Amino acid sequence: MKKSFIVTVLIMLVVVLIACAAPSAPVPAPAPSPPAPSTMPPPTSYPNHGINTTSVEPRPGESGIIVSGSMVRYTIDDLVEKSDTVLIGKVVDIFPSRQVDKPPWTVITDVAIKVERYLYGQSQSTYIVVMVPGGRTEEMVVRVSDQPAFNLEEEVALFLYLQVSGITPPGGFNRDEYYMVTGSIQGKPSYSDDIMVTWEGEQFTVSEIEQKIASIHGGE
Repeated sequence: MKKSFIVTVLIMLVVVLIACAAPSAPVPAPAPSPPAPSTMPPPTSYPNHGINTTSVEPRPGESGIIVSGSMVRYTIDDLVEKSDTVLIGKVVDIFPSRQVDKPPWTVITDVAIKVERYLYGQSQSTYIVVMVPGGRTEEMVVRVSDQPAFNLEEEVALFLYLQVSGITPPGGFNRDEYYMVTGSIQGKPSYSDDIMVTWEGEQFTVSEIEQKIASIHGGE
């Protein structure tokens, strides 16, 4: 009887020892805490299509159309008087050229401008778009000789009028944000350090342009 009791106790001890030695089930790792909210400001860059200029020339083996015509000469006063808006801005995107069925235009290129300062006009949009006749599509290349060229990241001074031909603006823009350059190439003077230089070489400061706007348009 004693031997049987001792054997039973020994067996129970072995079972307990084995149970203690067995590896415990893994404890799941605590879930990672959510990242702290970013203190960085939202990006201010405008997404672009990777096109650097509106200027086009036929490539080797590629046919092209050059459109030229007589351009009415505009003085700086004419540009101010005939424009719906005058602004300082920066080229932030050049859209792929597209074909349109609105004579006299067959191919156009749209240019997005981030407005830095309105000198004249009712619009307060941060971004506007300028329609430039000409461009390159898969079917054709059209260069319009009296139209200004726009380059990505270029600082620009622009005299603009609302585009009323019925062509639909590119996605994301309204019709009241869709313009053309007043007087063709004349409405995009070269611009640097608050100085505009017209197509004919006349120089004007931004302040002088504002004075002309006040004189011609008054309190509009």
